[in-house]
Amino acid sequence: KFVPGKKRNLVPSHTSSDMISNMASAAAYFSIFLLAFNVFTNANRLDERHSFSLTTFDPKGRLDQVERASRATLLGTPVIAVYHNNSFHFAAPQAFPSPFIIDDGTARFAKVSDRIVATHTGIAADGRIVIAAAQRMATEHEFTYDECIPVEELLEEMSLLFQNYTMKAGARPFGCSIMVGSLDNNQLYRLDPSGAIESLGTIAVMGSLSNILDEPVRKILKQYKKSGSNQKTSQ
Repeated sequence: KFVPGKKRNLVPSHTSSDMISNMASAAAYFSIFLLAFNVFTNANRLDERHSFSLTTFDPKGRLDQVERASRATLLGTPVIAVYHNNSFHFAAPQAFPSPFIIDDGTARFAKVSDRIVATHTGIAADGRIVIAAAQRMATEHEFTYDECIPVEELLEEMSLLFQNYTMKAGARPFGCSIMVGSLDNNQLYRLDPSGAIESLGTIAVMGSLSNILDEPVRKILKQYKKSGSNQKTSQ
């Protein structure tokens, strides 16, 4: 009933309580959403915590620093090694930033013992350190036992050196690969930044362009051996 001069209440009395209830429900849903978002974000951050340490495995079970070190070796100077006629033959290009530089003082190929020779590719500074360590191992063995160090023992010691730097706190893996040639068994070996040892036989190519150079080098050597055998036969 309309009474002049008196305001009519057009909104039902129960509307204000419903609004408060709806606002409370919305706030509860929003809080749940924020909680779920924080849990998801923190989970992702936990997965990324491996990147704060150089020696921690990532969630996929890999060591990022070792993989990066392996990629660094593929960017190094290409090195070709061949065993032929009871000796090892090594070859590598040597490029200098200026024509006034004759030699940079870096020995790409080094004698480890009377029966073992080694070369490196990748980061040159790391390669020099590892080669120097190998020479020290060979010298200490010869001084102690009065004999040349066996290639198996040298490879084991060098592998331990590489592997130690994949788990040493505050250190990074060596960014180089080492190729070792032994006259004990006329074989070539390669050590990668993880410490793994690979037997390469009598022909090996490592460093940049290794995938491209490997097949042509083997083909040329095969033709060379074939021509040499033909010459001996004709004589």
